[in-house]
Amino acid sequence: MTASANIITLTTDFGLRDGFVGVMKGVIAARAPQAPLIDISHDIRPFDISGAGFLVEWACSYFPEGTVHTVVVDPGVGTARDVLVFETRGQRILCPDNGILSLLWADRAEPCRLVVAENRALWLNDISGTFHGRDIFAPLAAFLATGGDLDRVGPPREKPAVLLPPPLIDYGKKEIQSEIIYIDRFGNLVTTIKRNALLEWLKERNATPSETVIRLGTTCIYGISDCYSAVEEGFPVVVFDGYGRLEIAINLGRADRVLNAVIRDRVTISLS
Repeated sequence: MTASANIITLTTDFGLRDGFVGVMKGVIAARAPQAPLIDISHDIRPFDISGAGFLVEWACSYFPEGTVHTVVVDPGVGTARDVLVFETRGQRILCPDNGILSLLWADRAEPCRLVVAENRALWLNDISGTFHGRDIFAPLAAFLATGGDLDRVGPPREKPAVLLPPPLIDYGKKEIQSEIIYIDRFGNLVTTIKRNALLEWLKERNATPSETVIRLGTTCIYGISDCYSAVEEGFPVVVFDGYGRLEIAINLGRADRVLNAVIRDRVTISLS
């Protein structure tokens, strides 16, 4: 039994009904019984690679060095796609090579390492074509959390084979062009605009958050509020959210439905 082990986080689109998450945890517990297991989310929309990448990029800011983030949103399970381990800022992200690393790769800190998980001796003996979360990711997470050397995992890779198009964010002189990057379970619309960057943009223009105009389609919202209930129930509101980004919401409603919004819809900010 290992005396100590690093944290392992789990992010999947498995849900909790079918037992897949529990079995992954069982494999990890058998190989790294001392590793603390923390669930980031198992309610990622099925096959939502960009959503998984967004959540993990955000979560990494709140975990200590040595953490192993295990991300299994894997529409290509069983195909020739690679499994990667990306080490950055002292943490390791284990995921399919399908674009999940896009945001983290764009914001990577040196030194960093990327390897392809090819050492089958670290996997389970029998590999199914449909459940690599159990057969590959779980045992690899246990190996990494207990101090496993990346050199044993597999050969180095220069960069991921798949990187998603970068999300739109353009801090122009007169306006900011952005887009919706994530929609949470409440239907709130998370944008690519980070709080600190927006506040700096406003400071350079001697303006305040209350002087902003936020446009999404035909909807205009004036000013950034402190909380959802700053407006009446059913009305749109713009806030800085728990992700540290600008968010469009409906107080006690779903902004995605009310505003007919989807991922990648354009959001513009200007001054009134």
